Amino acid sequence: AARPRVLRQLEATLSKAAQKGLAVTSIVQRGMADLLDLGDDAQRAMLAATLSAAAAHIMHERDGARVACGCLRWGSPKERKAVLKSLKGYVGATATHPTGTLVLCAAMETVDDTVLLKKALLTELLESLPQLVTHAQGCLPLLAVLSPRAPRYFSPEQLRLLGSDAAAGTSKKDPAARREELLHGLLPPLLKLAEAAAGRMARSPHGGGVLYETLAAAAA
Repeated sequence: AARPRVLRQLEATLSKAAQKGLAVTSIVQRGMADLLDLGDDAQRAMLAATLSAAAAHIMHERDGARVACGCLRWGSPKERKAVLKSLKGYVGATATHPTGTLVLCAAMETVDDTVLLKKALLTELLESLPQLVTHAQGCLPLLAVLSPRAPRYFSPEQLRLLGSDAAAGTSKKDPAARREELLHGLLPPLLKLAEAAAGRMARSPHGGGVLYETLAAAAA
């Protein structure tokens, strides 16, 4: 009986802290990450509503990235759009950040509006595609579409930050349908790059994975 009361108190305290602009502090981010893990679905939705616009400012630490991923997983379509909007112009740089890249991965598996995803994320990712395919973090948003949550590409800690249950949250679209729609935008430029730079990709431990999954997806 004590746990729900404590979580309600934590929710109220964190909500006030976020409204005062304190979401960027590590202690508030830790509390939010705990609420995300221990709270109920209504509390997770509250967190998403409160912090979606601040996601870009908190995703550079592990707890903050976990919260930003939670905003995408538990937010409304409007709140997901706010997260994507906050990333405009910074998607390429975010992709190469150790925790920021996971927020992009979370978007790939939670945003139902794939037209918006292509416009807001894929367009900027494709601008830096030759660099991202061989980058340790930069390749992950691509692999999130090519081979979602594959343990050979994503560590247990990365999957934890993404959210342990890929099916949890408020998304409505079938994951296979979302992936198919994203592949329509991602595969052609990846295949073109693979044709031009297969050797360079194959010699890279990260590029080799992207090359293999690109060819596998094209052959499916």
